[in-house]
Amino acid sequence: AQTILASGWLPSTSHTEKARQDERVPDPFHAPGRPPVYPTAGPMQAPSMPQGYPTHAPHSMALPQRPANAPQAQVNGSVLAQARSFAPASGGAPSMLLTRPTVEAPQPARQFAQPTMPLVRARTTVPIGDPATSALQADWPAIAPVSGTGVAWDVGLTRKGRPNEDSVLTLRGTCNFAERLLPFELHIIADGMGGHAHGRLASHLAIKGMLETVIPGLVGSQALESEQIVDVLIDGVHWANQVIYQYGKEHNADMGTTITAVLLLDELAYIVNVGDSRTYMYRLNAGLHQITRDHSLVARLVETGAIAPDDIYTHPERNKVYRGLGDKTDVTVDWFILPVQVGDLLLLCSDGLWEMVRNPHITEILATYASAPALASNALLRAALQAGGKDNVSLLVVRVQPPNA
Repeated sequence: AQTILASGWLPSTSHTEKARQDERVPDPFHAPGRPPVYPTAGPMQAPSMPQGYPTHAPHSMALPQRPANAPQAQVNGSVLAQARSFAPASGGAPSMLLTRPTVEAPQPARQFAQPTMPLVRARTTVPIGDPATSALQADWPAIAPVSGTGVAWDVGLTRKGRPNEDSVLTLRGTCNFAERLLPFELHIIADGMGGHAHGRLASHLAIKGMLETVIPGLVGSQALESEQIVDVLIDGVHWANQVIYQYGKEHNADMGTTITAVLLLDELAYIVNVGDSRTYMYRLNAGLHQITRDHSLVARLVETGAIAPDDIYTHPERNKVYRGLGDKTDVTVDWFILPVQVGDLLLLCSDGLWEMVRNPHITEILATYASAPALASNALLRAALQAGGKDNVSLLVVRVQPPNA
């Protein structure tokens, strides 16, 4: 079965599996007793890492052994990436697009539109001295400083007086495991869709669902290996999706949210995302690198060469995402495992930041405040507001700390 589009076709899962039989990559972390899970749209390509990033995982966190006869998962540089889906056999690749309300007009409920291209792959307050920006200073939100983490959360300029539909969480803790104390950090950004009230509730439910599952799953794990940790994060996203979907059905509400989350544990960053909220990594002498991929129409158009990369900031359909939480009973989750070292910066943000502030400017700010995440987060927020502040802005700047910090 296939969906005919204006300028292409979008295959369903069954068609994709039939047409790409020899391209399928088995899930390298599939648990015993559970059949391997395949990406719904072919194998994911791991993002290439710039020179200077480590090319192997730390010995302190060994990856699970792969059976001798199992195909090798795709690994590029130091990032292990894959898409995990628990869709039923009758499910297919998403054929609908979740649409964010435009910022210039009153926010409508989330719309649905057919894609136009085929699917090709699975406070420390900083005073502002510039008189031109002094009007922004009084409206800055109060931000509580967190050790090693800078947090910024603002409704933006265009949406002043309306609720912020984004939700954030940053959490540090320590658990004992295998006769040692093991510090961990959990950081989440969720960008709600569906109008003021529904979008705010959807992002809140996503954070709540992750918190209800990830921490108990982490503390209750029998073995803290990569397979279990990835499963804990993916289960959290799926639970959040179910909660939002069920609430929408019971209250006849059209609602959804994006999500990106990072779990720092034992010199590894475990990253998941759905939608177009992003996670970046910045390392001195290696620069800024986007780890996650946007599940948006414009990102797909860039991949197929239909538009230039810079067109994503101005394209009329840049507010449409084809994957989000709350739209259906199942969702495909992208996940990544990334070795980190002390001093690395991880930036989690909603599109309210990256649409307003281009990557070179983000790199400059992170390089300037590499040792002060709170100052970096404030500077990034200020840059987004100075650029127009057309959307809610939420971001976390996480500096990887020494284990005993």
